[in-house]
Amino acid sequence: MDIKQWFIQPTPKQFFYTSLIYAIVFPVIGILSANSIVSAFMLFFLALSALITRNYLKPSISSKGYNIVTILVPFIIVIGLIGSCLTSSIFFTKIVEDKTSLEQVSGTIPDEPFDSRVGKHTSSSLLIRDTRLHCKHHDRDNCSKVYDYSGQTADILYQPGIWIGNVVYEISIDGKKLYKYENQRADFKTKQRTDHRQWFLTFMLFGIPSYWFYKHDKRLRKATPKISIEEEQALKKHQELASNEMGCAGAVGFFIFFPIVIFAGLAGIMHFAIQKFGLSMIYFGIAGMCWYVIGILSKPSSEL
Repeated sequence: MDIKQWFIQPTPKQFFYTSLIYAIVFPVIGILSANSIVSAFMLFFLALSALITRNYLKPSISSKGYNIVTILVPFIIVIGLIGSCLTSSIFFTKIVEDKTSLEQVSGTIPDEPFDSRVGKHTSSSLLIRDTRLHCKHHDRDNCSKVYDYSGQTADILYQPGIWIGNVVYEISIDGKKLYKYENQRADFKTKQRTDHRQWFLTFMLFGIPSYWFYKHDKRLRKATPKISIEEEQALKKHQELASNEMGCAGAVGFFIFFPIVIFAGLAGIMHFAIQKFGLSMIYFGIAGMCWYVIGILSKPSSEL
């Protein structure tokens, strides 16, 4: 097998296998190491796109064309990468390096956090003199350390008007610093570096490979032979007759992959129920891929 040829000018069969492997492996890597939400979304979208590339293994009707999902892969990936930046609360935020540039507010610590409800979502914050404060950039944290000091006066330094609201850099009560400027700034920088690294990994996993898939998808769409409607109907009838009996490979594949489908599907439902959406999508993707493999192996007339 010529590896160089596989990547420079893959055949329809090579392109299909590459798409299928990429659609499963890369999003799983992304969920574990890059932006988990974007990667989980890509798992389903790329798997769908990979299955569509099977069209390149057989002639198509010229008037029917190809599914537009495959053509939209680079566009969807770009939207996902942009969205991962815009939905990050700290990606573009400028971390304050000069303590004197922070806003200051003083007031009495309340007995409990201030909770506000917007639709189905509840936002919690520290409320000091009508100023709502959070102690994290990436979460609407209510500064849980301060409520043991309710009724006492606190001096607070904060950065106003960023994506998540007013973010606390320092809280002092009678000279005791519950939140230190140095620690808060270090935590914010760490979170920002993490977001930047995850975005870069997401771009490497999906952004650059999308060009390769787009380039060869376009080439193979043009190269795939076209047939008439009558010829396609005759071909389908022949394939249906040939696939009435399940071959040996199909039977073996069924006994191997069907238990995986069941267990992966149940695991996906369980993780979805406890709101572990990234893991649930991995399991659902595995179940879907195994089910598709069963369908391929059960057809002895398959062109694969």
